[in-house]
Amino acid sequence: MAQTSQTHGGPHSTQATDRPSARIWSVYLSHTDTLDRAMAENWKGNMDALLIFAGLFSASITAFLVESYKTLAPDPTIALLSHISLQLATLANGTQPNIAPPVQPVFKPTSASLLCNALWFLSLAFSLACALAATLVDQWARSYLNQSQLHPAPHKRARIRAYLSDGLIRFRMIAVVEAIPTLLHISLFLFFAGLIEFLLPINVVIGKLSMVILGFCSALYLVITLLPILYNDSPYRTPMSAFCWWTLQSFSRFVYSGSQPTTISQAQELAATTERDTRDEIALRRTLRYLTEDTEMQPFVEGIPGFLSEGGVNVTIMRQLLADTDIRLGTRIVLHLRRSGYQDAPEKARTAVACLRALWSLVFNCCEHQSPQSIKDWFDDETLPVFETFKYSNPSLTAYLTSTTALFTMHILDSFLSSATAIENQLSELGVGSPWSNSAEPWIEQSRVQRYFTGSSPEVGSGCIMALKAWLARIRRSFAVTKTENDSRRPSPPYIPDDLMQSLFSFQAVVDEARVTVFNDFVDALLSDSPPDEAWETFYSIVIDADLSVFPCMELPRLAADHLLDMVTILDNEKLVEEAKNITTSYLRMCPDSPSASRALFILQSHGERYAAPLAELFNLDAQ
Repeated sequence: MAQTSQTHGGPHSTQATDRPSARIWSVYLSHTDTLDRAMAENWKGNMDALLIFAGLFSASITAFLVESYKTLAPDPTIALLSHISLQLATLANGTQPNIAPPVQPVFKPTSASLLCNALWFLSLAFSLACALAATLVDQWARSYLNQSQLHPAPHKRARIRAYLSDGLIRFRMIAVVEAIPTLLHISLFLFFAGLIEFLLPINVVIGKLSMVILGFCSALYLVITLLPILYNDSPYRTPMSAFCWWTLQSFSRFVYSGSQPTTISQAQELAATTERDTRDEIALRRTLRYLTEDTEMQPFVEGIPGFLSEGGVNVTIMRQLLADTDIRLGTRIVLHLRRSGYQDAPEKARTAVACLRALWSLVFNCCEHQSPQSIKDWFDDETLPVFETFKYSNPSLTAYLTSTTALFTMHILDSFLSSATAIENQLSELGVGSPWSNSAEPWIEQSRVQRYFTGSSPEVGSGCIMALKAWLARIRRSFAVTKTENDSRRPSPPYIPDDLMQSLFSFQAVVDEARVTVFNDFVDALLSDSPPDEAWETFYSIVIDADLSVFPCMELPRLAADHLLDMVTILDNEKLVEEAKNITTSYLRMCPDSPSASRALFILQSHGERYAAPLAELFNLDAQ
């Protein structure tokens, strides 16, 4: 028997704790236990406050009732004093007092006395009922928690909790708990009404003054009750607000036959999650103002890519934050990246990756369809130098750093090209037409920039960008002077210096060359490692979306078609292959005799049947 008992005891114990479904039920319990404890603590806190107030209020009412209930019955002291007075008067006349007790008149309490005592006794009854209900709720909450957490087996405990929770919903215990404070509020108004009836017979002025104060408090109470019904974000409410809301929604469902939020909390949640763009922006702007330490900034930086991945309103919000000169979001992230260089190796890599991913997401999502000048307004000149300090620091950062740098540099170059194009358009408006003389000597800024492209390996780093920026500034100054002179000479033919026109078009050509160089360097780096998702998105952004017609039709160290088809050799992506075919076709039309194009065709042929159809189309297009 002992052995049998032991045999049954062991499996029973194991079944209680190691049941296969225990893990699932544990997840359920971990969620519901938090909700139940929060609900019980909320109930307990509310009931404790009600008990204290109800006790003090009941004692106050009792003190008034001790005096007021005497007006409901005749006072025997008055009759006795009358009889004694009569006897004394008889003795004063020298006669022997022989007076029978006076007959008591029929007593009838006044209406004010009846109403005052009725109101005060009702007030005391409601107050005591509230205290009793608060005590019971406290007991019910403890009983609910004990019963739902008593059994050790997760699956049984979960089923018990679900059963008891259904009971709470079925018998509307939450509504009952929320209605208990109503008893205390009713008790309070009954007391004030009785106080007016008590004071009016004594002093009319004081009674009317109390009536005015009670009327004002009642009107204020009514406003507070209706505010959450009219405005979902109102922090004010009374216990009657829920009842008024339920009545209004029931009427709306009956008239309009539509689904409406059943509680004020549900209505607030619905309003908070819709039409939220302005509130979200204000909340994030306040958050950024509070984040002053690096440890506080880190979680926010890590959350930017996920926030932007939702698109839509979130992208607009981030654009507003980037444009806010007080917050300087872009500059702060770059500064956070720079400071990560002083951290320990593991923490440095984690912080740097988070910053680079955040910066990449901001540039990739927020700069699209924006003015090219935005990139210069949102980030300062120290951004690219900071990127370059991490170039050889950690191999794990290479892919993120390459993608972010390439995308950022491309947008900077686009902003330069946009500025140059705007100047060219304004010159056209002045009536300047081609051809121009090419006899002008290049400016010193132009010579400085071109040194970055005369070597065997062109480089577009922070130095090149700063040189291009200085060159563009010189063009702007020269154009401003020229425009001023031409405005003063009108209607004479416009005069444009040859050096300005030569420098402007040389600038555009160099920027085009810089864009191709950035593209080449990016693809080189991408081919040498297993890139993250940001790298592929960058590839699509600066390669697939690129317009090769703006690239100069000349042989560069490695042409775009070369690199693009090198990418195709390692990818298993039909969409990318199709886009590569289109770009290569465009390039072949511009440069049909290019050695790089022939090499590209050879690479395509090496893939056999997989690229047979695209290759045939390329040959047909080339033949045409």
